[in-house]
Amino acid sequence: MVGWMRPAAGACLVLLFTLAGAADAQRPKLGIGVGGGVVLGTKLMDFTFPTQMDEQEVQLAQQVDMADVAIASIHAEWYAGAHFAVRAHAAWGAGRTEAFTSCAESPEFCDGTQVERSRFETGYGAVAVTALDAGVSIWPWTPRSVGFAPFVTVGAGAFRYDFRAEGGEDRFFRPAGPRTQRALLVGLGADMHIWRSLMLRLEGVNHMVDRPLGATDFRSFGEPRASTAGDLGARMSNVRLALSAHVYFPFGESWTVPD
Repeated sequence: MVGWMRPAAGACLVLLFTLAGAADAQRPKLGIGVGGGVVLGTKLMDFTFPTQMDEQEVQLAQQVDMADVAIASIHAEWYAGAHFAVRAHAAWGAGRTEAFTSCAESPEFCDGTQVERSRFETGYGAVAVTALDAGVSIWPWTPRSVGFAPFVTVGAGAFRYDFRAEGGEDRFFRPAGPRTQRALLVGLGADMHIWRSLMLRLEGVNHMVDRPLGATDFRSFGEPRASTAGDLGARMSNVRLALSAHVYFPFGESWTVPD
């Protein structure tokens, strides 16, 4: 995690504890949380393409992945009803991209070319991600009324990628620059009671977005390819797993919290 994130997260937690106070015997109306997590390894693209090697056309297969993405996140919720919440969320982080190329033909066909039969890395780089979204959460049990409170969430937002390519100009995969995709979200989570108004929240959310890559992100021996097997624009999933400290702000009518 970036160095400044740790003291900033600590300051946020101190502020949340101070505001929460001893008012934990009331029904919660607002909630705020800070935490961190990961975006699971994502397959950005998987396709085949032809190229000329040793004076013959060879079909190559290429897979592009996004990996090792660590994120920091913050969220806020308004509990409009006993089992319903409106929420907003933001996350940001960084990871890396990697592309692997291999022969898509039979081993006998590839043996006479410069293509090794095993996969080899042909592109890599850094990627920064930002997610902004809003949605609703449904709670079978009223938040904070039980020690373990699961919920379902759905929403919409945006997922931004900022690619920074590395390596030589002859690499097949050369993404560069930012691009933002619309996202639909669906996820599951749960709050576990720790102390007073403090909860430990575990959440898994699938951000379903259009693939962020374009034809000019791929090159064959330094020249942009005209197409990439028609696989651009298809939808993909970015699965976010996050662990956060969540604090309820219990304004409203008083009620009894079960032991």
